[in-house]
Amino acid sequence: MKTTQLRRYAIEPGKMSAFVAWFEAEIPSLRRAFGFEIDFYLATNEDEFLWAVTLDGDMDEFLRVEAEYSVSNAREAAFQTYPICITNKHISFVV
Repeated sequence: MKTTQLRRYAIEPGKMSAFVAWFEAEIPSLRRAFGFEIDFYLATNEDEFLWAVTLDGDMDEFLRVEAEYSVSNAREAAFQTYPICITNKHISFVV
C-alpha cells in the first residue's frame, strides 16, 4: 500500500522562480532520505505550485514519518535558505 499527499501552495507574486529553485535543490533529496518519493511538481501559473509526495504504507505510517521529517535537523538545515513566499497551503490525501 502507498499513501499519496497532494500539496497546493499559493506563492507570492514574483517569487515563483526563487521558490522552484529552492524546492528543486532541497526537497527531492531530503524527502527521499525519509522514504518519500515526489510524484510530480509544477507551477500551474505565476502564483500556484502543486506537488504530490508518496510513501509506502498507510496514512498512519505517512503521518508518523512526516512527523519525524518535520522535526529533523536535515529539514531545519534545508529551510535555512527557504525563500519565504508561501501565502496559503492546501494539503490533502489522495484516496
